[in-house]
Amino acid sequence: MELVTRYQDGRSCSFSTSQPTGLDTRPGHPAFHAPGTPPNELLAARWPSGPRSVRGRDGERAPRQFEEAWADGIAWRKTHGIGAREVARVAVRRRAA
Repeated sequence: MELVTRYQDGRSCSFSTSQPTGLDTRPGHPAFHAPGTPPNELLAARWPSGPRSVRGRDGERAPRQFEEAWADGIAWRKTHGIGAREVARVAVRRRAA
């Protein structure tokens, strides 16, 4: 399960029950991984604290907003690439699994 909070300033924060990938996260878009966390706890943890305001929570726009966020993340990954340090982290995680 993955929950994403998008902020008015263009940043986001995601909370996931998946294992960390080992890849770098996009600046301004941290990802927190908590495997085995019950959905209600993940939902409680994802609400922002601090001065940033949350982008609209319009249920009808949610699919489009998700698509936009995903596309932004993929575009960043394509321009950022994958570095040797990331490859090493992924290899270590796979070996440990």
